[in-house]
This record gives sequence, structure tokens and C-alpha cells, in this order.
Amino acid sequence: MADEDQDLWTLVNQYIPGSSKDEKKMLFLSLIKSGLVNEDHIDSQRKFIKYEFLKNKLEEIYPQKKSSQSDGSPPSEDGLAQTKKNAIQTITAALNLEPAVKESELSSEFQGWNEKINNLDKEEIINDLVKKMLSAIGSKRREKQTSQKVNENVNDMKNKTGEELNEKIKENDEASDTRAYEEKKEEIQTQKKRSALEDPNKYRRNVAIPGIKETMAKNDIREDELDDETKRDWEKLKNGEIQGEEIVEKEIKIKQSISRQGAEKKVNFFRNEVEIALKSGKKERIEKLKMQMIEFINADNVFYESKKSEVRSLLSKLDNYKQQKNNSLEKFPWKVVVPVSLLAVMLIIIALVVIRKRKRISQITKTKTKTTN
Repeated sequence: MADEDQDLWTLVNQYIPGSSKDEKKMLFLSLIKSGLVNEDHIDSQRKFIKYEFLKNKLEEIYPQKKSSQSDGSPPSEDGLAQTKKNAIQTITAALNLEPAVKESELSSEFQGWNEKINNLDKEEIINDLVKKMLSAIGSKRREKQTSQKVNENVNDMKNKTGEELNEKIKENDEASDTRAYEEKKEEIQTQKKRSALEDPNKYRRNVAIPGIKETMAKNDIREDELDDETKRDWEKLKNGEIQGEEIVEKEIKIKQSISRQGAEKKVNFFRNEVEIALKSGKKERIEKLKMQMIEFINADNVFYESKKSEVRSLLSKLDNYKQQKNNSLEKFPWKVVVPVSLLAVMLIIIALVVIRKRKRISQITKTKTKTTN
């Protein structure tokens, strides 16, 4: 969300709870990820915004705006209660969107979420839980939608031939890294091989090669980053040295290699960024990185599964750092330091006034002495 879009920021600042600008931004992005805020309110690139619709949606999600704590102090009991109420209402609304998501379909981390929220005593921790849950709910909803679409496409493919079959295969391959695709992979491979046997060159040119390029783009992997074996297979496929059913076998093998490499590259990025973020201590950087890691953990991607445990550990580092920093600020003896500082300032001012008076008296005395002489 661009800072220069003042109208959008005004709405976010007015309705979304949070102790800081970054906190509110990340919570707003979580609303988009969950589907509560969608293309009825704002387009996917956030360039075209229907302000009135968005305002109405935010008023629906947060009917009572919590009074802000501008002095940085913890929210009052009423303010904390409102934060909990907003959190529960937001999560409930996200769960009930179609297709609905049940609490039991989420990971163990979110079981009993309502009680967990009511037991929390800090606004920032509540909002962190809301962001994680909205991401998980949005991901589970997309997983359900993808599963339905993959199943429909697999059934449609059985009745297609030629270019129509290839188009269905390409449409289905957009979900090639999901659980639904993995569950149907044998049926999908059967249809792919049927197409490759019908017209090997057309399948290679129109399906296999574009699909592999798309997989590289999705995983941010360049050709020169491929391992040696994958490079050789890729060159042979492009040059037409592979024919028949083997085209499909090599296509799948290459895509899987790229996807695994992409997952590892993503985790390497997280490892490096966590260290940099912790050293910088910049809240905006930490919040942005946390959202990226939360999305990775909740992603419906079979190639991410083996990496999620490590990413959870990295995310915990950021959460712990944030909590330690907040605790340090809370424990700092402001009630002692502030009065002492004010007293010190007053003493300095008094001392300066006394010194000036003495100098002035001294000058007057010297002047009188000269006059008398």
C-alpha cells in the first residue's frame, strides 16, 4: 500500500486497530489475503479502489473504532476489550466467507483461537494472532477453491482432444504445486501423455516448454541457476530431442526440480533477511518480513512442506525479538526517569539564571567603582 495514497491510508488509519502505522498496514494486507477485502473493494494491484465500498466493509468489520493510545501507553481495559472484540469478529467473518473454513481445518496453532484471544493482554500480540489466522484462513479457502477447479478440469480433460485438451492441461498446470494437483497427479499424467502421443511437437511447443518457463518465473529461478542434470534435460526438450511420452516425464521432472530449488531459494532469503532485520531493528522491515514468512507457512505448496518447520523457527526469532523489545520498554522506569530529568533541567535553568544575575551584579559593581574613582 503506497504511502502517497492518502485517501486509502486515511481509511486504514481510521478503522483498523493497531499501535503503529506498520501494524495497521500489515493487518489491512491480511484482510486482503483472507478475502474479507476483495476485488469488490480494491483490485489485486491496489490501483483501483472503490472507496465507498471499502469504507462500508471496514465499518462492517470494525463497527466501533478503538480510541488510539497516542502516548504509547498500553490500551485501557475498555480499549483492550474492544481490540479482542474486533479480533474475534474479524476472524469469525473470515471463517464464514464462502467457501466456509472450519476451525478444525486449520493447524493446531489456531485451535481454541477464541479463548486464546480472550486470554491475551497486549494489543500487539492479539493483532499478530489475527494476521496469522487471516493468512491461514485465506490459504485454506484458496486450497478448497483450487481443489474444486482441479477436479473439474481433470474430469473435463477426459472428454477433450487436440488443442482443447492442451488448453485444459495448461489451465490445470497453474496449480501444479498444490495438494489437489498432487492427489490427482496420476490421472493428470495420463491425460498429458495422451496429448503428447497425439501430437508430440505441438504438446512440447505449446504445453511443456511454456509450462517450464512459467515454473521458473514463479520460483524466481533463471536457466543459469539450474543444476547440471536439469539443464541437460531442458536443452534436449527445447531442441526436440525427446519425443512421445518421455516429453511428459522430462517436463514433470524438470518442473519438480525447479520448484524444489525455488523453495530452497526462498528459505535462504528468509535466513539472510531475518539476520539483517534483527540487526537493523527496523519495525517496518520486521513486519513486512513476518508477513512474507506467514504466507510461506500457510501456502498450499507441496514443495514448501519440508521447509515450513525451519521458517516457523525463523518467524519465532522475529516474534521473540519484538516481544523482548516491548518488555524492555515496559520495564524502563519512566516514572522515575522523567521526573528526575525534569528536575535536572530545572536545576540547570536555575543555575544559569543565578550565574547571569551574579555576572550582572559584578558588572554593576565594577561600573560604580570606576565612577567613584
